[in-house]
Amino acid sequence: MRLVFRLRDETYLAEQQADSPWRVARPFALPGGGALLQLSQVGPGIMGGDRYRLEVVAEEGASVVLVGSSASKVHGMPEDSCASLAVSLTAQEGATLEYYPGLCIPFRGADFTQHVTANLDPSARFATLELWAAGRKAHGEQHQFRRISARTRVNVAGRPLYRDAMELDPAVLAPGRHGLFEGYDFALTGFWRGSEGQPARESVRPGFLLATGPTEGGIYARGLAREGLALATEARALVQERRAGWGLAPLVLERFSSAFG
Repeated sequence: MRLVFRLRDETYLAEQQADSPWRVARPFALPGGGALLQLSQVGPGIMGGDRYRLEVVAEEGASVVLVGSSASKVHGMPEDSCASLAVSLTAQEGATLEYYPGLCIPFRGADFTQHVTANLDPSARFATLELWAAGRKAHGEQHQFRRISARTRVNVAGRPLYRDAMELDPAVLAPGRHGLFEGYDFALTGFWRGSEGQPARESVRPGFLLATGPTEGGIYARGLAREGLALATEARALVQERRAGWGLAPLVLERFSSAFG
């Protein structure tokens, strides 16, 4: 799927192209002239052999929010099969681009690779926030996927600004151990470009851990939770906090996405 957003008084979807199972819905208008688009697919989820590609361009001055309409389900697949998602995000001069795909749930036997690359103009603002489950908790499938490999790369004017990597392979190293999921069942990872000057903080309470702090050119966030509801609640609060820092109107994520409900 390829999407181009343009500013003309307000941000609008100027170009679109989508192959099944991607589906392009009409964007929602946001206060202040921004646009929100739900990322949705027709089908039961990601299957073995699937190769998803998403390309989004926010042209000069555009303000765009991308949000997954529901949790992404990565189904189990044969030993010789895998699935992948490649995301390319471009924010041009003065643009604001927020990418909130929501919760990703790997089923037993899933093998999934995800690459997210953002290329930003020095004056652009950018946000990404991802939520990961260790598996279907109700089915007792925590950490029974075959492999999860995720990379996030943020570049400004062609130069590396931020890198994040998550490599989970239960056959090599138990993901629930210290230094990975720490025995928790849900994880949060995020980055905001254009939020400099925010102090580091930590939140530790029963069933939840969160740390945020400044890094070169932005703010990072890391969280772990035992329950999905606690993770979604904190994710919504982080989005509101960062948007307020940018002077943007509050965004009721759960109105547009069951992955943040």
